[in-house]
Amino acid sequence: LAVLGRDHFDLLPVMRLATFGILFETAMGITLDEEDVKKTGFLKVNDEIATDIITRMMNIHHWPEFIYRRTGVGQRYYQKVELIKKYTRDILDCRKKSYKIEGERAVQKKSFMDILLRMHMEEGVFTEEEIREEVNTFMIGGFDTTATAASFAIHLLGNHPETLAKVHEELDAVFGSDRERPVTVEDIKQLKYLDCVLKEALRLYPPIPAIARKLGEDVSIGKYTIPKGTVSVIFIYFMHRHPRFFPKPNDFIPERFLEVDQDRHPFLYIPFAGGARNCIGQKFAQLEDKILLAQILRRFKVKSKIRNEDLQMSLELVLRPSQGLHLKLTPRDHAVT
Repeated sequence: LAVLGRDHFDLLPVMRLATFGILFETAMGITLDEEDVKKTGFLKVNDEIATDIITRMMNIHHWPEFIYRRTGVGQRYYQKVELIKKYTRDILDCRKKSYKIEGERAVQKKSFMDILLRMHMEEGVFTEEEIREEVNTFMIGGFDTTATAASFAIHLLGNHPETLAKVHEELDAVFGSDRERPVTVEDIKQLKYLDCVLKEALRLYPPIPAIARKLGEDVSIGKYTIPKGTVSVIFIYFMHRHPRFFPKPNDFIPERFLEVDQDRHPFLYIPFAGGARNCIGQKFAQLEDKILLAQILRRFKVKSKIRNEDLQMSLELVLRPSQGLHLKLTPRDHAVT
């Protein structure tokens, strides 16, 4: 609501706060408001770690672990990683104490950490260190990418009023004039066109623009052979814009996902990577994004201030427009704000 009176605002930082709060409650069972999120320092440290990783990638001398750990930047990097670990470890200790005292009754709404903690306490399935690692993977890998996907989807709709009108029509068919009731899984199943919008946004702007894999065997591509042990980088961003597989590749056309192309290779569209090491949280992320989009778009009209072709991407782990994603929100007629 604080952004409604502005001519425009950058959506991405707002969306990051929202998805971080959602993931924090889902992963650790703690509800945070905007000020609480900022006080944790988690976002700031997370961003610094991501910057450090990119900086290290650009400096070949820092690639060997035994060298990097002895440099000043490497030592500061691992200090930040330790801060994240300590933060999660402290929360885990508190949840564990509550569980020992009151059992499962101590927690009404069970978080991801609570479920793993029960398995640890009652079945000995996970160690405490494994729980912490799983929760951190869920947190660090989830909030930023989810925020980026939802933000680009809204940005694209803000540049395509005819597509936004179709989304509004579908939302109105499902929710009517009620802008307040919670979105359910059954509602999401009915939002077929919104699903296409999200998929097309993920095609044009995959949150993780490139992935790397170390080859377990020799791989032949045409007349070339890539030897076993080579680290191969796959640029998802460019692969998703190949004109041979996606006609009018730079255009925003959600309708291309209305029907499944049975002839398309399953690894041509991989916003969540593919194979055994694909994104373990992709179903949760897509559900969260659709709920966010439904909640925002059934209340507001959106107008982007930057054209798609004017966006300039910066070199980061998660896809980022260097100038932000500035847009204006306007309450829809009869919407409750």
